[in-house]
Amino acid sequence: MVYGDSMVVINKVNDSWDRNKENMDAYCLEVCKLENKFCGLEFHHVIRNNNVAADVLSKLGSTRAQVPAGVFVHELHKPSIPEPTPAPPTTSPKVPQPSPEVMMIDVDRRIPFIDYIKDQVLPSDKTEAEQVTRRAKTYVLVGDKLYRRGASSNVLSKCISREEGKDILEEIHKGICSNHTSSRTIVSKAFRAAFYWPTALADGEELVWKCQGCQLFAKQQQVPAYKLITIPPT
Repeated sequence: MVYGDSMVVINKVNDSWDRNKENMDAYCLEVCKLENKFCGLEFHHVIRNNNVAADVLSKLGSTRAQVPAGVFVHELHKPSIPEPTPAPPTTSPKVPQPSPEVMMIDVDRRIPFIDYIKDQVLPSDKTEAEQVTRRAKTYVLVGDKLYRRGASSNVLSKCISREEGKDILEEIHKGICSNHTSSRTIVSKAFRAAFYWPTALADGEELVWKCQGCQLFAKQQQVPAYKLITIPPT
């Protein structure tokens, strides 16, 4: 009988557990080669409470202490299995794969309103068609230009594309007369100049968030830190 303190090794040798590594298969094969030298061969696991002798032997080997009489010592200077030879590198050159490119297409939101006001043409989607019909009451077509009428002032604001709106916000925020104000301030200045596009507020927040000067010199909390004062219950 063979006793071992490693549950992993004992179960793998007994084929109770699967062997997922090639070197473990090689070690188990070497153990099987020794079966014909014995009348019988059994492997048993020794639990930790009954593993005092194995602990003493392991400490003798690690500390290089004197081996007591009656203990057989066998020093291994190389592994019991042959070391695997690394596969030779392939000489075929690797073909660089082109990186995928994602194209962002910005849809012009003015086209559905112009088509509806001018030719009474609605989008094929029912939900989008209802939105265009409901929102078209606030838009006016002057020539080929689309304008949006203010809710209370009835002032016409020219509808522009998102790219043109970003250029206007960039000029207000970083131009000649700029002062690096907040997103709502620069958007309100663009609206007062009679320009309108639906994503103006989101574009203004993105512009301020990416501005290095606004991030470095933004308002910071100046109140000094102090310990928390607890109020006892009355």
